[in-house]
Amino acid sequence: MLTQVLRRSRHPLTVFAKVNDILRQIDELSELGREFVRKRLKQKLEQEWQAAAAEMRTKAEVEGVDQRVIDEAVEQTRYGKVVPAAEQAR
Repeated sequence: MLTQVLRRSRHPLTVFAKVNDILRQIDELSELGREFVRKRLKQKLEQEWQAAAAEMRTKAEVEGVDQRVIDEAVEQTRYGKVVPAAEQAR
């Protein structure tokens, strides 16, 4: 994630310096403060993951990708062949 931010930034060194400053500030917190930061970061990551998952589900639905298509792609990747959904149910 940080790598993506640095790549997109017009001033990657400024971003890097800000991140280092934030990390320094976190290091200066009490253990309770660091635990609070860890919990908030975990919550934020989960929210971002949920939003990305919802976006991908919407895209998949629009493109007609359902669980059967996903299962067949997994079979193709694992075994080099497509196992029709009817055979998978057996």
